[in-house]
Amino acid sequence: MVFDEQRYVREVLEPARVAGNQPPDDLRVRYALVEPLNSREVADSVRHVRMCWRKSRGQLRFRRLIDRLEGDHLKLAPLFEHAVLGDLAPLRAELTTTADKAGRRRAELRHRLLDAAGEMKTLAPGDLREIGGEAAELARAAGIEVREPDRLPATSPYAGYPRARDALDALGARHLREFLTGEAKAGRVLGAPPDLRPAIHRVSEQWSRRPHDGNRTNADTVLIALKRAGDRLGELILFDVVARVRERHQQRASQGALLRFATDDLGVDGDDARRLVFSVLRESGTTGGLAARLRDLIDAGEIHAAAELADVAGPAELTGDAELLAAEARRRISAATGLRQEAAALVLSDPDEAWLRLADALRLVGDLPGAADLQAGLPPRTPGRMEAVVEGTEIALSWPPTPSRVGEIGYVVARCLGRVPRHPGDGEALPSGDGFARDPAPPLNSPLFYAVFAVRGTAASAPAVAGPLHVRPEPAEVFLRATDGVVAASWTCPPEAVRVLVTRDGTPIPAERGGFRDETVANGTTYHYRIAAAYLSADGHEIITSGVHAAATPAARPDPVTDLGVEQDPAGHLVVTYDEPRHGQVEMVAMNGPPPWPPGTTLAVEEVHRAGRVLRSAPVPGGVAVHTGPGVLLAVSVSGDVATIGAHREHVNLTPPRELVTQRRGEVIMLGFDWPPDVTEAEVRWRSGDGETRRLPIGRAGYDAHGGVRLAAPDGEAVTIEVAAAATAYGRRVIGTPVEVEVPGRTVVGYELRRSRLRGPLVVTLTAATPARLRRLVLVARSGPLPQRPADGETVMSWDDLEIPGRLQATLPQLPRPFWLRCFAEDATIELRDPPVRHLKVG
Repeated sequence: MVFDEQRYVREVLEPARVAGNQPPDDLRVRYALVEPLNSREVADSVRHVRMCWRKSRGQLRFRRLIDRLEGDHLKLAPLFEHAVLGDLAPLRAELTTTADKAGRRRAELRHRLLDAAGEMKTLAPGDLREIGGEAAELARAAGIEVREPDRLPATSPYAGYPRARDALDALGARHLREFLTGEAKAGRVLGAPPDLRPAIHRVSEQWSRRPHDGNRTNADTVLIALKRAGDRLGELILFDVVARVRERHQQRASQGALLRFATDDLGVDGDDARRLVFSVLRESGTTGGLAARLRDLIDAGEIHAAAELADVAGPAELTGDAELLAAEARRRISAATGLRQEAAALVLSDPDEAWLRLADALRLVGDLPGAADLQAGLPPRTPGRMEAVVEGTEIALSWPPTPSRVGEIGYVVARCLGRVPRHPGDGEALPSGDGFARDPAPPLNSPLFYAVFAVRGTAASAPAVAGPLHVRPEPAEVFLRATDGVVAASWTCPPEAVRVLVTRDGTPIPAERGGFRDETVANGTTYHYRIAAAYLSADGHEIITSGVHAAATPAARPDPVTDLGVEQDPAGHLVVTYDEPRHGQVEMVAMNGPPPWPPGTTLAVEEVHRAGRVLRSAPVPGGVAVHTGPGVLLAVSVSGDVATIGAHREHVNLTPPRELVTQRRGEVIMLGFDWPPDVTEAEVRWRSGDGETRRLPIGRAGYDAHGGVRLAAPDGEAVTIEVAAAATAYGRRVIGTPVEVEVPGRTVVGYELRRSRLRGPLVVTLTAATPARLRRLVLVARSGPLPQRPADGETVMSWDDLEIPGRLQATLPQLPRPFWLRCFAEDATIELRDPPVRHLKVG
């Protein structure tokens, strides 16, 4: 066959070059081999193909492809050498695996494409050229879109966009289009923008009818940006969306997160969202030289420094990206300088608007000379009217916030004596919050003036003032005590007060600076007293405070309780009985030891309360029921503010245990019970038929460690068990009320199973050491394992009320052999013992 060189170049080399210099995987195509193979034709084809490669390598477009072909041929040369010698087997084997190798290579290439395309499944043409091979064909097969990234605006067409963006966020709008249309979805953002100028007019009219507040100010800021964009309105709306996606990308969001943010949060149309995110991801900055330095300065906000660097650079350096960045820096400086000039004209008339203009200027040019200092010196507006309220010996201050809403605004509160504070550092500074402050220790009976200043940067507003105020506290710690025919009082008089005035139901009574004693009162009557302080003003006049109100009811001396009866009820309460005194109410006081006062002593009731603990009581016939631990119980008769000491009793309140549970295990009885919550010790007593009582003290820890109590007892005898709480009180061991339980005795009964002849009945023989009665006996049969309970098998026979010893008969069941027989006693007083296991098996 004649080798056609031009056809080979056209059909093999050219497609391989277009596919990224990827040699054909099929060796038949690569070497122009024709089936059926023979040694001579293979040698001729390889020779002609390699000659074609050498000629084609002279063309620059084929050089890389031919280099790869020659490199692969080094590995394939042994196959052709064997073929020339007549051994075609290695070559045929290689041809057989060619398809598999091509499939693996294409699969690997497809994975590379999918990895590069990411979640958006989009690539740029340059990406395909870098990957090479059949990238374009495989990309189409994998559903990957190949497109050039869209050109997105790098900067806003409106210089004050950052300020408009802040206002837009404050209004809660996701983007400018939502502000104009009210729709949360941005829709289509790429391509020809819709005409939204009528929407600007409509929204402007709507906001003009709203009251002037913070939202109205923010809306006006956004509307100014939209109107000043002019013919570039569509570009501004697109830049608003692009800037938000770029910010999320700078926060290292994944492709999927960016796509969800664009579609779900911003509401961008699905196709436009993919294009938008794809274009943002493909954006790249400068990489070196003057352009890199300019970019670094601009990114750091040092725009003025970037412009100066561009000015000193030569024309040869200001090319390409560097020229564009220099122009951008100069444009920002020009816009920022204009804003600074506008702010300077507004400093006196509208400092807040001047502050905003300077904020916009600093966003554009962070290092604009003089702008930061000028902004820091712009004071906010004066806060609202300050309110001051005297609360005892403190003063609470409050004020409405300043109308200014721009910048970081704080508040400084100052206090001066006799004059208004002139500036934030004048007088005594007070800690303050956002709209409130408190003066914890103001001077007493002196004229006080307070001022609040709104502070922004280094500038402060004019003060909002409150005063003069005078702090004239009432007498403190007023205490009245009423006894038999006497009312006495004491208090703490403010040091600045000149005297204290006391009236009883409007009538003045004599009083000292620290108290009074009124003996002109009758028992059983309630008297109302007003205790006020008097202060001298600056002109020498006496000023009387409103006063402190207190009431007291004198009463006869309470009579003591002369006798107490104390008993414990089953619920663990102490039942206290006594004779009700003629005067006074009885309180039960728990103490750790005997009271320090003899019976009949009358003293202040609070002194008794300090020495003991008043118990809550419930009335019962003849007295009260209380709950307390071991100690002394004191009866106190109380009348008004005094108390008379009565009788007392030492007691031990030991709650008995509950829920006694017993289980007999041969000659051991397992005992369990519920411990009372306030008991840590108990005593167990038990006795059997011999009448001997045995005792066992136990602690809570030992009981828990052993899982109960084990008591030794004869197996066949009934046992009586008593359990009582125990404690050590007053140097001796005391025992509480016991709880009793009876454990019946158990009789051991043995049995045997025998058959008298081959087909005779089954004989059950019951034996015991002493005669006994068995309430119920059950014979059970089972195929398989030995029955453990009556329910484990078939009931063969049952007998009720049997005398022991005795003999019983039963018919042997018709079950497949082997099977098991076993007897069970349904009687708590009988312990049934099985014969040897071999006697229980049948067959």
